[in-house]
Amino acid sequence: MAAFIIKGNLKAVRLFIFIGGLLTTLVINIKLQAEPWINTQDSWLRAEIEILADYGIIRSPISTYPLPWSNIIRDIEREIDKPTSQPYLETMQSVLQIGKQATTLRSHKSIRLGVSQDESVFRSFGDITRAKTEFAIKRSSVTKHFAWNIEVTRQRSDFDNKDTRLDGSYIAGIYGNWITSIGKIERWWGPGWESSNILSNNAKAPLGIAIQRNYTESFDNRALRWLGPWNLNAFVAELDDNFHIKNAKLTGFSLTIKPLDSLEVALRTSALWGGKDIVGVDNNGKNIYQQRPESFDSLIDLFIGNQFCGEFVDNQCDDEYSLNGDRIAGFDLRWRLPLDNPLNVYYAQYGESETQLIPAKQVTQLGLSSSFKFLGSYWKWYLENSQTSNSQHNELYFSQTYPEGYEYHQRMIGSTFGKRFKVNSFGIYSKINWHNSVGLKLIEMQFNQNDDRFKKVQLQWKYLSQSYGEFNFKLERSSADIVTLGRELPNKNIVVDWVYYLN
Repeated sequence: MAAFIIKGNLKAVRLFIFIGGLLTTLVINIKLQAEPWINTQDSWLRAEIEILADYGIIRSPISTYPLPWSNIIRDIEREIDKPTSQPYLETMQSVLQIGKQATTLRSHKSIRLGVSQDESVFRSFGDITRAKTEFAIKRSSVTKHFAWNIEVTRQRSDFDNKDTRLDGSYIAGIYGNWITSIGKIERWWGPGWESSNILSNNAKAPLGIAIQRNYTESFDNRALRWLGPWNLNAFVAELDDNFHIKNAKLTGFSLTIKPLDSLEVALRTSALWGGKDIVGVDNNGKNIYQQRPESFDSLIDLFIGNQFCGEFVDNQCDDEYSLNGDRIAGFDLRWRLPLDNPLNVYYAQYGESETQLIPAKQVTQLGLSSSFKFLGSYWKWYLENSQTSNSQHNELYFSQTYPEGYEYHQRMIGSTFGKRFKVNSFGIYSKINWHNSVGLKLIEMQFNQNDDRFKKVQLQWKYLSQSYGEFNFKLERSSADIVTLGRELPNKNIVVDWVYYLN
């Protein structure tokens, strides 16, 4: 798997673009959102899904994105005609309609224009545009056993020196109850809304291959049936930004179970693995590289914390260094309290270690979420506290093995806020009607364990027009200018995304 990504990176990109372009010319075009799963770009859809899960309508795990449509559609169809589901009928119909469109055996074409006053520095679930200006062309389709999305984005960015991106492009195959894919797919692991300390949409998605379950049925075995619906996700991708370590790999594994209708638990791990060290320069001025371990045994050693120092570290190997890689691991859960109006408590605890089975550097995320009905619409809210450091010597994303840390193209792969922070956030979302959706977020951040605090308010509005497409507006105001990546960003920002469907 890893060798394929090392040797075939460019070939793989060309291959899935060519196959996707070829196959999509063979299907009929209609105005549909054709994808087998839910991505990380729609906060209102996620809010509706969580509302239905809170009331016991959706029973499959919902904390790992991309989230397959198969479970969501099946769970809603089982409940939609029951008398007890009628108070939530409008929300059920809304999600079901989107899901049916997404999985219909047809193709979809669209263009997107994104304009921002300045770069999107802090990305959370639902964010789309990254650069100041983006123009994207997208074509996607679903058949019985395959799905693909070819998405080409041209951008003008002060932080990214690439003018063209293929973010979101993939080819996926469905065999039995498994989905395998190759592409650049954004992921979001965990119940948090504002950020995820292990894997979020903050950094661009690297090219990788992945496998996950399609349906989340319980085990047939009586001894394992108590685990309830379960899901498994695994992937390996190549980080091609090539600073100190060339062609390092990002790997991840997630197992999610739901032993009770009210409780979802996930065990997750991700790791930086392999790559090549710069060990010198030849007579022509070119770097000389030495390969790090990338065998299956080294991957197992990484996940269980076995240390390997290699021969070229001059015997200076301490307890926090291992050429096997750098690992983040832990668990998260989402528990619905037994109240008349559902109230969820969610919690995540992850740690980082190169040489220990149980990571020592532990950080946490704690949140509450619920919903209420007001003026005929459901409103989903969350209150969240998150951190990547709880003391000077207990900080996530610092690694002796990988000097850049847990980053890809200068962006954290985990938390959107980066190292040494504490964040409190509040958010609320509602789909008022089919055309209008609104959102509000309040965020307070504390950096570097000092008393300096940074506050931000964000207003969101999505308008869906039958004739002119989809409009997403976002207005941000911060208490102070932000200094990041060597630049000072203003305390005001306006982001507009427009999507127009071509068929």
